[in-house]
Amino acid sequence: MDHTIPASAGGPTATHNLSELCRRHHVLKHHSPWHVEARPGGVLAWTSPTGRVHIDRPPPQNTITLHDRDPDPPF
Repeated sequence: MDHTIPASAGGPTATHNLSELCRRHHVLKHHSPWHVEARPGGVLAWTSPTGRVHIDRPPPQNTITLHDRDPDPPF
């Protein structure tokens, strides 16, 4: 988990300010001129050094559909 707005800069340790970043994105955020902004719904907006914005959406939640089991055949 990573603070979008660093705790050292007053960023709260709250769900709206935390993101799960892979190692690559964590390094990109902290050791390059890229900037990341957390948006509602877990969306991250990454701004490149040239100003281009790349939207990173979380994958859809796992869902399952349950069906009633067919009744046993009458024998």
